[in-house]
Amino acid sequence: MEVFTKKWLEASVDSEFFISPEQKLKVGEKIKFTVHIPYKGMIREDAKFLFFSFNSVDTTQKVEKVRTTHDRMKGMYVTTGYFTPRKEGTYTPFFFLKMYDKEKDKEISGSGVIKFDVTEINEEYDDENKTHKVLLKFKPEQKRHISLRQQ
Repeated sequence: MEVFTKKWLEASVDSEFFISPEQKLKVGEKIKFTVHIPYKGMIREDAKFLFFSFNSVDTTQKVEKVRTTHDRMKGMYVTTGYFTPRKEGTYTPFFFLKMYDKEKDKEISGSGVIKFDVTEINEEYDDENKTHKVLLKFKPEQKRHISLRQQ
């Protein structure tokens, strides 16, 4: 067991996972994911963001426009993606990136996780039509009266 644990630890690297905006996350509003992964070799598989049912309110949604670039100056990969939550609650996305170190002939996994809460806004989401129903409220001072003149 000890040998396996040591080998597994050597074959993985922690990543820094950020979200933007960081606070006041709302249903229907886009969130940018950014992950910094120390460079440990060539990318073997595309980066993935996954949600699991034991710690996320919605596992059916996908992170879109996932893109990984190599920042040679900082010696890291930078992966970005965009997520628009459809349900209120807690989300815990996990990030995975497989790399291959040619010199050591070793596969290395970059991973990261972040947890955040999303609150509901004053609108209903219609799953069937994939649309939001919004009720707009106007204060009396915001109303405009239009008068028609006869000439």
